Amino acid sequence: HPLPTTAADRSDSPFVPGNETAYRRWRERKLATRARSVDELTVAVANARTLSDAERTAIIANCRRANLCFYRCVRPPRDGAAFRRLGQQLGLGDLVTNPCADALRISHVRALEGSRYIPYTRRALQWHTDGYYNSAADAVRAFSMHCVRAAARGGANCYLDPELVYILLRDDDPRHVEHLMHPRAMTLPANVEDGGQIRPARSVPVFSVDARDGALLTRYTARARHVEWRAECRPALARLAEILATSDWRIHHRLAASEGVFCNNVLHTRDAFEDQEDAPRLLYRARYRRRLGTE
Repeated sequence: HPLPTTAADRSDSPFVPGNETAYRRWRERKLATRARSVDELTVAVANARTLSDAERTAIIANCRRANLCFYRCVRPPRDGAAFRRLGQQLGLGDLVTNPCADALRISHVRALEGSRYIPYTRRALQWHTDGYYNSAADAVRAFSMHCVRAAARGGANCYLDPELVYILLRDDDPRHVEHLMHPRAMTLPANVEDGGQIRPARSVPVFSVDARDGALLTRYTARARHVEWRAECRPALARLAEILATSDWRIHHRLAASEGVFCNNVLHTRDAFEDQEDAPRLLYRARYRRRLGTE
């Protein structure tokens, strides 16, 4: 019998298992327009405070095509508030907060001595999507990052569009995506700090279909500790790990100062890095409830 999904009211979506006609049409378009380099996904921005119509259109078009867009600023955002306004110019006003964000819901991502959260250390980050542990109400559909200062060495990212991963998994064996769409595919423990619970234990699917627009929502972490997977997901996870390690569809880029990225919460990693003592690595990050590039 069919596995349960979160897409009962979006039967028109190509991501619903069994919807083969819609899937084949979407797959053909997706592969025909696939991005192949950082350069073709990079938009030059003159002034982050006032995006031109052409700049705004180009950023949204890249995210619609590849779920990913880089930008390079002549006049970058001066602070977190200006960075937030940059997202607002693209229609991204509804931010998802987290315990490390400031009052504007902007995270200042830098190495903090003694931090228990790996993004705030100099260590490498394995493949993941942002907010994979969040509730459905706080689903992260997009995020952006802006580089204020790059690391002295390291800190590059690798990105992979989840829609391309979905294609590879579904073409290999449709049961892969069916099992990863189970609402309890992945179970995450409660987040407890100083005796208080920050987040309850939660079970989530890896793939689900967004009831808003039929788009693909992805939640994933390659972390091995403190994650429980349904036994039926093991073959799909093995194939997914292989894709993440070897796919030619991955995009590698190290953000330089005044560069940034907007994306529809694609799968991504971060290399370990070394800081310059007097100018440590600093990036602004914002997470959004809305996707970029939806019709």
